[in-house]
Amino acid sequence: IAVSQAYEKLMAYKEGKLRVLQDTDLIKEQEDTRRAEAKRRAAAAAKARHEAYINSESYKAADAVEVIFSHIYFLFGLALFGFFAFLLLFALREIAAVALLFGLIFGIKPLIKMVRGSSLVNLPRLWWALKYLGMNSGVLVLFFLVANIFTFREFAPVTLIDYSKLVLAYTFTTLPVYGYLKLKYDDFSIFNHIFIPSSLGPSIISVMLSVNFLFSSKPHTETYLFNRVKSFNEQGRLISKDIILLPYNLYEDFEQIRIVPYHPDIYYHNAITYHFEHGFLGYRVLKSYELAVVHPPAKP
Repeated sequence: IAVSQAYEKLMAYKEGKLRVLQDTDLIKEQEDTRRAEAKRRAAAAAKARHEAYINSESYKAADAVEVIFSHIYFLFGLALFGFFAFLLLFALREIAAVALLFGLIFGIKPLIKMVRGSSLVNLPRLWWALKYLGMNSGVLVLFFLVANIFTFREFAPVTLIDYSKLVLAYTFTTLPVYGYLKLKYDDFSIFNHIFIPSSLGPSIISVMLSVNFLFSSKPHTETYLFNRVKSFNEQGRLISKDIILLPYNLYEDFEQIRIVPYHPDIYYHNAITYHFEHGFLGYRVLKSYELAVVHPPAKP
């Protein structure tokens, strides 16, 4: 406001509306009027900028994070109490009294202390903050990205599906999302045109892999003798790799289920038993495997 007043006064001097040596009552009255008007306009502009800021997404996100951190002790007590309540109801029924005691000590006490000893507990504000961050596009995109990485790491290696087809499926699912965002946003943005499609699109494949694995049925086992892939280094020493060779090049296209971590303790194992199930969407899944020693060993 002070800067605006000084600016308008200097402009009045520059435009000849006010001279430095003038000191009449009329000039003073004009200067006071000009100063008051400048102050009013500057205050209105400052208020408008402040209102625009508090309604911006950046302010709301920062406010939501601050609300959650101000309730961190409350949330910790709630989570801890819920954990012990879960143990009481589902996991540790035989020691229910002990679980309940720990729940009362470590769960209810922080809740009571937070509610009674602090004015920071505001459940409506906390609910708004959690809901806002949960529905925020950046948080959702990060969640989907982490979920996709976890799903691919856990379910893709044990699903009997060609990796090249899987990569193509992940790639093609990003195209509709990219096309929609391309039409919605004219200016190119890494977040809108790369980060969001690469996170949300592949979620379709992640859901399919998860459903196929989690709702599998009809278990069956297959046992095979195997040899290890062997090679020699530059010094002529024998090197054993993680990939095993099944008879008749069985499951050659599914290298992921032929990876058996090399370890000296299992070096002489030459038989593997696969525990398969039929996936919900038709793709077989490997639930587990077992190694054993069978004589005579498989022929090279």
